[in-house]
Amino acid sequence: MSDDGKIHLSASGLGTDKDCTRKWGFFYIDRISLPSTAAMTTGTMVHKVAEEWLLSGATPPNNQYGKIFVPGMVHLPTPSPELGIEKYFKFYDGEVVWRGFIDCLNPENQEVIDHKVTGSFRWASTSISLATNIQAILYAKYAADEHGWENVTAKWVYYLSKGAPEAMTVEYTFTKEELDSKYA
Repeated sequence: MSDDGKIHLSASGLGTDKDCTRKWGFFYIDRISLPSTAAMTTGTMVHKVAEEWLLSGATPPNNQYGKIFVPGMVHLPTPSPELGIEKYFKFYDGEVVWRGFIDCLNPENQEVIDHKVTGSFRWASTSISLATNIQAILYAKYAADEHGWENVTAKWVYYLSKGAPEAMTVEYTFTKEELDSKYA
């Protein structure tokens, strides 16, 4: 419970709890964090390259992070000030406050985009698993409610961090009715 008497939750926190409640307690109650791994640093840096490109069309750097990002550019919208990059969201549901950051909110295609860096595509979601993914449902629900969209596409862009640079997408389009049902 926070100072305002409400319970503040995020998709990542809920996902951590689903994986391991003890781990959730260490992170969110005890505020104990683990040191960053090389894979975490790579993910953070590729996200930074993606943000800079989507915000301003900045040329990706000629380093390992830029090389990982470049194949994914074809799966992303054209850079524009209309995009919501690292879009902070918050919505209230009774005593619960949902909050988080959407990597890219694309109003033109009514989609929420998330960047995923992985060592192997075998870890990628499928359209079927994305349809029940907590993060996808919360992001899409926020976008549908906030913008009045009847359909929202959750689009996860996967960037391969090992071997030859490659990217792929996984998408699932939710209807507003479906989102409300799955959220409940």
